[in-house]
Amino acid sequence: MGGLEDLLTPLDLDLGPSNLEYFDKMNLCKQKLEEKALKAEEAYAKEEQCKKDVQEKTAKILAEKAELAAKLESEKGAFGDVQEKITKLNSQKSDLESQLSVSVFDFFFFFL
Repeated sequence: MGGLEDLLTPLDLDLGPSNLEYFDKMNLCKQKLEEKALKAEEAYAKEEQCKKDVQEKTAKILAEKAELAAKLESEKGAFGDVQEKITKLNSQKSDLESQLSVSVFDFFFFFL
C-alpha cells in the first residue's frame, strides 16, 4: 500500500559474517579511541599540575625577589650613611692633622 505500514516494517539487517567483522572492527576502533582519550586526559591533568606547581614556584620566587630588592635598598641607604660618616671622619682627621702641624710648627718657633 506504500503508506504507514511500509515505514513501520522492521529494517532488513544483514548480520552476516562481513557485517559482524565490521562491528568488531568498529568496537576495537572505539576501544582504542577511548584509551587514547583517557591517556590524553591523564597527560592533560599532569600538565595542569605542572603548570600549577610552576606558578606557585614563580610566585614564591617573585616574593623572594621583592624581599631581596627591599633589603638591598635598605642596605644601600645604610651604605650611604656609612660613606657620609667616612667622609665626615676624613674631614675631621684632615682638620686635626692641620691643627697638629700648626701646633708643632708653633712649638718649634716658640723655642727657637
